[in-house]
Amino acid sequence: MHLRTRVALLLGKAAGATARALDAGGGSSLPGRIARAVSPAFVPEMTSSLPLGCALVTGTNGKTTTSALLASGLDRAGMLPVHNRTGANLMTGIASALIRESDFRGEMAARIGLFEVDEATLPAAIDETSPRLVLV
Repeated sequence: MHLRTRVALLLGKAAGATARALDAGGGSSLPGRIARAVSPAFVPEMTSSLPLGCALVTGTNGKTTTSALLASGLDRAGMLPVHNRTGANLMTGIASALIRESDFRGEMAARIGLFEVDEATLPAAIDETSPRLVLV
């Protein structure tokens, strides 16, 4: 992991913990916003370490339900997805999910990324995550 990405991860973790401690939100976007500001390559670097790659779920309606159903199936299959369960479906939410699911060294138990993505964010999400599947 590059030094800049490691610093971004640590700052993101600190921001999320602080937001939760101050009851200023669940830390679903702020950690990712900070991490992406510090390291623009944060999401690509973190997702590249997932052995099974990523899948994106997008569309006008049904993204949250569909991704929750898929995440449940992946959990039951032992694939341990990193998933933006909070519904934060912009790039900052994806980055925050990666921060939440990684340890301080940037290692994740997750084997696959499953990300709900806003339709307008889809091009950026494809560029940054190099998904193996996009479900519309």
